[in-house]
Amino acid sequence: MELNYFSLYLRDYLRDHRFEPTEISSQLVKDNADRAAQTFEDYRKSGASLDGATDIALQDLFIGIGLSRAEKAADILEEEFSDRIIITEPTVFDFWTQELVSDESIWEDFYKEGELGLNQELIDEGNETLHDRIDQFLTNHGL
Repeated sequence: MELNYFSLYLRDYLRDHRFEPTEISSQLVKDNADRAAQTFEDYRKSGASLDGATDIALQDLFIGIGLSRAEKAADILEEEFSDRIIITEPTVFDFWTQELVSDESIWEDFYKEGELGLNQELIDEGNETLHDRIDQFLTNHGL
């Protein structure tokens, strides 16, 4: 049974943000939780307040954690393609979100080695490319 507060915190965060189960159980998650717990302990021993030590430890917890494909796909569909996808119908919206998530070629350029999830800087740099890939995906599927 996992008793590490930071591990539980990070895993809950990843589930809430629609990361895949394999990502949630990755070594990076375990390593970050262990590092955050150690940081918390070290800061508490040096006299930091509970809140202060927690704030610093949480910074360590999220090192190398990016965005989930599912969350990013849903955001893009909702913000940029709501004229092509019925976003008010949850079943339809979830179906097309999952279809986008499962197409590796859309996302392949937006990861950094050793990180979990999509890298925000790479998405910012390649936003037009990502948009074009999703547009092409929807066109190929008659949308």
